[in-house]
Amino acid sequence: MHATTVAVDLAKDVFQVATANRAGRIIERKRLTRSQFERFVDALPAGAEVVMEACGTAHYWGRRCHARGHHVRLLPVQYVQPYVRRNKTDRTDTDALLEAARCEGIQPVPVKTPEQQALQVLHRVRTQWQETRTARLNTLRGMLREHGMPIALGARTVLRKVPLVLEDADNSLPEHVRYALALVYEEVQVLEHRVKDLDRQLARVAAADPVAQRLLQMLTHRQGFGDVLAEGVKIAAERLGGKAKESAIYTMQGASPRGHDHRGRWDEMLDTCTGSTGTLESGVPVHVAELGLPTRINPFNGVEVATQVAGIRGRRHFEDSLGICIFTARTRMENLCRALSAATGWYYTVDEGMRTGRRTAAVFRAIRLRCGIGIDRERPSIRYGSTPHDGPAKGQAVSEQWEQMVDTWYEKVGYDRKTGKPRPQTLKDLGLDWLARDLWGKKA
Repeated sequence: MHATTVAVDLAKDVFQVATANRAGRIIERKRLTRSQFERFVDALPAGAEVVMEACGTAHYWGRRCHARGHHVRLLPVQYVQPYVRRNKTDRTDTDALLEAARCEGIQPVPVKTPEQQALQVLHRVRTQWQETRTARLNTLRGMLREHGMPIALGARTVLRKVPLVLEDADNSLPEHVRYALALVYEEVQVLEHRVKDLDRQLARVAAADPVAQRLLQMLTHRQGFGDVLAEGVKIAAERLGGKAKESAIYTMQGASPRGHDHRGRWDEMLDTCTGSTGTLESGVPVHVAELGLPTRINPFNGVEVATQVAGIRGRRHFEDSLGICIFTARTRMENLCRALSAATGWYYTVDEGMRTGRRTAAVFRAIRLRCGIGIDRERPSIRYGSTPHDGPAKGQAVSEQWEQMVDTWYEKVGYDRKTGKPRPQTLKDLGLDWLARDLWGKKA
């Protein structure tokens, strides 16, 4: 430990400080106001080590301490927490910081520059506006449903249909409700414009950032480190090893999941890891009741999740075969089949549509296996399959149910668990006898 190590429990107005000597013995404790803490930092001997939890204001104080010639270590909150003894107080927090500072295995958080914090503000504001927008859209759907006017999932669907409902003077919607929902809809429109403005601002920041532009150039031309990153997250993490491999998010097939945290969406994680397209293959469950599936499941029950993912398998393949964007096809399969029948003169049922999609899925699976991507890669990376520490999925460990989920999925889709191949009978039921002979030979 440094000759003078200072642990600081940051706060809005009152700061708890504990100073330890080289042996780790606490030699001084202080409780300081903001102005007193500023003078305390200025008076510290140059080269002191200042330890703080990596919270919002820590980066400002970290830069201030750096400017005074001190060494700053910002420790992740979740790694300091285990060192807190007895009840959590400001005093015990500083003691925990000093104990955690001794652990060389705890990687400190780099102190952010003002520019980095400014960019973080843009992202945080954008995220908050998106969350507010989602909440308002759910309000619109919920209140209209209460009055017998259900609207399907999907932001675009809600934004398109709500004005039609509000403008329809012949429906049974009470005037007070119509007025209130019109205000909510206006708020959503304002949030839409604000998010788009921030997107443009972020694009301008990236275009003006020489580091971002240089990194893009290195990636496109596969120069230096860009050659590593161009191979994708999985290969780059494996080549770098260490913390990179432990922290990277990918499927063992080599695909990178979508931008949000899938640890709270086990259906998307399972679909991505078992799929053959490098992303969600079965898609998001929409109007699942017409496929004989329950409309609500426990999102953290592996068997229920796997049953649903397997049950909707083929829907997205059918949508893709129509040559339309899936974001415009978030309706009932029955409507898609009716549109196809009207356009072609055929008579297409939901069962036939799902059968078409599942045929495509089986062919994709055969191609994937032929390319050497076997069942041993059907799992998430360490970080991707980790247990969330906060949020709605806090404490829900997908790793504990993963094997059961995959076993259930294989059984429901009719694939062989040991080889990953669609079973011969499954292929014959889909009219793919030729593929059954190709994959299974005489066993077919």
